[in-house]
Amino acid sequence: MTHRIRSVALSLVSLSIAACARVEQPPPPLPVTPPPSPPEAVVVKSSEPVCEPLTFEVPPLDNSVISAPAQPLVDPTGEGMNHFYERLARLMRGRAKDHIRIGVYGDSNMTMDWITGTMRRDIQQKIRDGGHGFIALGRPWTHYHHMDVVQELSTSFQSYAVTTKPTGDGGYGYAGIVSESAYPSSKVRISTAGPDSPIGKTASRFDVYYMKGPRQGAFEMKANGKTLATLDGFASDRSVGVFRAEVPDGPQQFDMVVATPKWVRLLGGVVERSEPSVVIDSLGVGAMNTRCITLQDPRLAEPMIKFRRYDLVVLMTGTADIFELDKVPEYVTNVVETHRKARPGVSFLLVSPPDRGVSKTTQKLLAVGAQRLELANTLKTGHWDLLQAMGGPTSMMTFIRKQYALPDQIHFSEAGGRWVGRRLLNALSQGFADYLKAHPRAGCDEAGIEELEPWSAGSHDEAVASQAVAVKAVR
Repeated sequence: MTHRIRSVALSLVSLSIAACARVEQPPPPLPVTPPPSPPEAVVVKSSEPVCEPLTFEVPPLDNSVISAPAQPLVDPTGEGMNHFYERLARLMRGRAKDHIRIGVYGDSNMTMDWITGTMRRDIQQKIRDGGHGFIALGRPWTHYHHMDVVQELSTSFQSYAVTTKPTGDGGYGYAGIVSESAYPSSKVRISTAGPDSPIGKTASRFDVYYMKGPRQGAFEMKANGKTLATLDGFASDRSVGVFRAEVPDGPQQFDMVVATPKWVRLLGGVVERSEPSVVIDSLGVGAMNTRCITLQDPRLAEPMIKFRRYDLVVLMTGTADIFELDKVPEYVTNVVETHRKARPGVSFLLVSPPDRGVSKTTQKLLAVGAQRLELANTLKTGHWDLLQAMGGPTSMMTFIRKQYALPDQIHFSEAGGRWVGRRLLNALSQGFADYLKAHPRAGCDEAGIEELEPWSAGSHDEAVASQAVAVKAVR
């Protein structure tokens, strides 16, 4: 049947062709004058470079042990986090010249680096290892420990903290922990992490901060046993010295060795790599409240902050702020303004303190949280509520039962620290993802964000001295 239909069709086509062949051809058409050619289209080229929108994947929440809904980061004025988000976008576009740096102030929950260390690992494993960042060159308590870096001190070095073992002269730098020795050959060593660490196994530079003054002596800065410089702390007035050592990337040992029988006070060290990434500094001090941050000598603290170039500062103090609630706004304002003076436009995030699990105490902590949110609006910062992220009032009891916190109802365990770190990272990530949706050109435009070159290697005494703040008397 199909064959027959095909045959009929072919026959019809043949007849049609034959019929067409017998039709007389029409006369040729008369010549027509063609219309004038249209003018060439003018192509207007945009001076703006192509800027494709970015997207960012928000890490999922782990609710396997403690289940709580995501607690979003709040930016009441819409201005508190923009600097940080813009610099992150530049990093994603490959336009960052230096690291994006996050400094996290905290109390004893930060001294073991579990919260910040977890954030550092998760970010650097996703982007690239940028280095450990800041670490104190002293150990006032046996529980001062940072992840993915090794800290060693000679017993002749005395460690001090602004809270529990003060120096008496306010000379802490900005991180609240220092060490001091006047015994030649006394040593503080900072080494990269061992082969089992997921990050921190290599580094290519080390910054050392030290106090300068009338009674200060000299020390040798060494890398892997080789002396790079002898740094003299003597000066007519108090100031801060900074030295950056740059070495080929690899496993490192950085030593600060006392060279003279005079006091050497070390204010902190920084371990980094050169390729831009995200570096998170843990600035935890046991028993820290916000007031203690303001007690540090600005001649040392402010130049160090300016040299460090933070893009985001997170204030996670608050548990001990319940004792001076009426004065806390003044202290928080001081901390924010100090950082903005050193780094105009720096983003700031105020974090409400965690739950305590006792009804009476929780009410005071809720008051601190409400105050933090109000300050976020006044000071144009971001805000994140850790107490609500945990599940609200008395949620600390759940953390204790799940062994995510200690029975003292204050301190998180290592597992609890990881939980908090990842919840905070989730809030920051979601805020960044939302910013990218609202700003498709994020990371492309030059206006508003100055992209600075990294500091070069060598001594920065002159640069730092020009940034020092004059004060009438030593505190």
